[in-house]
Amino acid sequence: MRRLTLACCLGLVATAPLAAQREAWARPFPAHRVVGNLYAVGTYDLGVFLITSQDGHILINTGLEDSTVLIRENIQSLGFRLEDVKILLQMQAHWDHTAALAEIKQITGAEMWATAGDAPVLEDGGFCDPHFGGRASFTPVSVDKILADGDLIELGETRLMVLSASYQTRTHGG
Repeated sequence: MRRLTLACCLGLVATAPLAAQREAWARPFPAHRVVGNLYAVGTYDLGVFLITSQDGHILINTGLEDSTVLIRENIQSLGFRLEDVKILLQMQAHWDHTAALAEIKQITGAEMWATAGDAPVLEDGGFCDPHFGGRASFTPVSVDKILADGDLIELGETRLMVLSASYQTRTHGG
């Protein structure tokens, strides 16, 4: 009985900070230009970024599963359209960065591009996530293109280079 009580108490302690964190992750925050054609379109405490071009846009991250409306409103407040997103990216394939990807992909028809390490996590809804896995934690999203270290992501005049932590360590010493 003591183990069960301790486990229940630990569960309550562990979920209390998550509930508070989730509130900050869902709290609206005004969209704004970061620099050049890079805009922050996420929430108070989760980074979602829009990179704009005349040939369409790149959306990086989506935040929680109910973030689509907020992201759409933030993009519109800047004078852009969610439907003009052509490429979806994420900085890490955890549910708090990816949970609205499937819905936004369906709305926009954008392609989901991901690294070989993140693709399986995205496609199984987070089940194989090494940190939060063991259950699906978001709607799976199919990956259209696998990215590797050094690849260029190109849309219009926008060029981004893929650098993973292992690539940075290998080439830059840290």
